[in-house]
Amino acid sequence: MIANADAAPRLESGLFGGRLPSEYLQTRLFDPGRVDGADIVLSVVHGSFFVSPFVAAGLIWWKRRSLFRQYALATAITFAFGLVGFVLLPTAPPWLSDPDDVTRITHHVLRDTAGVSLGGDDGGTVAREGFWFEPNHLAAVLLVLRSFGRGALAVGAVYAMAMSYSVVYLGEHFVIDAVLGWVVALAGWGIVPRWIAKRRSSMARTRTGMNRHHEGSVTSLFQKARASPTVPSRAASSPDP
Repeated sequence: MIANADAAPRLESGLFGGRLPSEYLQTRLFDPGRVDGADIVLSVVHGSFFVSPFVAAGLIWWKRRSLFRQYALATAITFAFGLVGFVLLPTAPPWLSDPDDVTRITHHVLRDTAGVSLGGDDGGTVAREGFWFEPNHLAAVLLVLRSFGRGALAVGAVYAMAMSYSVVYLGEHFVIDAVLGWVVALAGWGIVPRWIAKRRSSMARTRTGMNRHHEGSVTSLFQKARASPTVPSRAASSPDP
């Protein structure tokens, strides 16, 4: 661990005039006494993080199998970066770092709609997150949907923006989580295509070199065969009796 868990809330408060964006949004839009439709929709969007990478993978495998390797590698890289961030740059989520001003709205939604408690509002649950979050896979989904046309890209963009907004409004992540998550994801998606292209180019050069070597060997053998003196057969060289 190289960063204090309170670094993110301090940095975010400093960037936004001493107030967390989660607190600002909840003060204006959230009613603790009543869960409305927007709270439920945004909670569903946030929860979809746990299934959307697999849905995207299945869709790519079905429709654009040539992109599957790129998707898998890029997703693996971004999640690996996220794991490093989780270990080295941990932070408490807004609802835990500032419990007097930020509410974990998903707790209210699940309690009021399904009778389920997350047990986090009273500080009974210890949470730790990294400086990265859902954009690790959102950028992957968005960039892959680009290959399905403008309509799919527009849907992906709306979903990505809704996810980024929901995690801040719900008190699950900081704005800097979202920004750094996008940076990490886009970096991963910038690395993979270049790596694949470089590897393919290297393999193509190797195959070309092998083909040239093979052709040179065959040509050399052919030339040696032509240059060798013809040995007369015994039947042709033996005198008649």
